[in-house]
Amino acid sequence: MSATNYTNRQLRHTILSASASQANTLVSFPCQNMLTSGSSLLHAATEGRLSFGEVTIVVPEGWTCQGSQEPLRGVDRANLRNPWTQQPRGCGEPGDFMYFPESFLLENSTLGSRGSVFVHEWAKYRWGVFEEYGHRADPIFPSATRSYDGNETLRHTYCTDGEVAGNFFECEGDNLATCYFVPNAEETTGVTSSLLATPFLSSVVNFCNSETHVADVPTKHNLLCEKRSTWEVIQSHPDITGTSSAPSTSPTFTVKQLKAQTTGNKLVFLLDVTPPMGK
Repeated sequence: MSATNYTNRQLRHTILSASASQANTLVSFPCQNMLTSGSSLLHAATEGRLSFGEVTIVVPEGWTCQGSQEPLRGVDRANLRNPWTQQPRGCGEPGDFMYFPESFLLENSTLGSRGSVFVHEWAKYRWGVFEEYGHRADPIFPSATRSYDGNETLRHTYCTDGEVAGNFFECEGDNLATCYFVPNAEETTGVTSSLLATPFLSSVVNFCNSETHVADVPTKHNLLCEKRSTWEVIQSHPDITGTSSAPSTSPTFTVKQLKAQTTGNKLVFLLDVTPPMGK
């Protein structure tokens, strides 16, 4: 996505690009459904402050559009790519792009609802928060760790306001290098945060805040944001500061076609270097 700004607490002039192979299948419903459901979730998660307003879908130059065509110049590509976000900067700083594969948009996914996953990635891309979970065999951000309650019991590294059901695997002895946790969404109840931890749970509709944040688990967000909750980081962004709640509305979509840049008229100077006549 690119060309992002908020007007009247709505994200406007969002740009979403589709490749030539994706355009016919993605422009109609999957992308629009993802942004529409994501807008409702974003409105709830930001306590009624923000939602998506105007979304521009950019289709390739060679694709035949039906209906009115409005050319779009000056955009080589949008920053939207796949279900991950490139974040080379620190806490509170925007990312470079998001990336969603065609398979995620068109097929059933175990990652959660498309709207939830979109808000998860959008928060990272726009507001510079980071994931609140670990990874298998990751020495810095492990999937499982020991509790600090004196019992040293195994626990997952999700930042949630309730217990996530699931099972631990390959956790023999004191070596947790191969230990990992597999959540069970069907048996998990009562968890409402955090969208940066468990977007695959349908009950999760909030970012973690100062009261629900789990600051002692080894997650990327805790490390880079100095154990502040995701909502605390987001609240410090200009998108949020000074805003109040507003009614949620469904986004509107405009399809524009990418046009190649054209150069202006060329001015050519000819220099005659032949000897003067008569000499």
